[in-house]
Amino acid sequence: MIVLKYQFNCMHTTLPEFGPIKHPVVPVLLRDGDFSRVAWGGFVDIAEVHKWRSSQAKPVKLDITEFSVSPGEWPLWRKVPEGHVVQGAIINGRAFCVVEDGMPRVVPAKR
Repeated sequence: MIVLKYQFNCMHTTLPEFGPIKHPVVPVLLRDGDFSRVAWGGFVDIAEVHKWRSSQAKPVKLDITEFSVSPGEWPLWRKVPEGHVVQGAIINGRAFCVVEDGMPRVVPAKR
């Protein structure tokens, strides 16, 4: 199960692949260095994103601090390396995390 973690108003919150979500938004980084909270859409495989036209899926950078791909109640957290971000896509006004080989796709922040 994939779980993303980010900071929301001075506390960490999570976006699990399955189960309830306390804050159904995700911070998306803007070009000016700020961020915007966008409605959470879930997870999407990179192969599916490539099938859509660019007008249907806009690439974005998600402001995620850690993620886990371990099953069970106690996730093993992996920090997003400094200078990197989690790849996302805006599809129909919702932000999705792009998944590649069962893991969130981590890319350099400057692209």
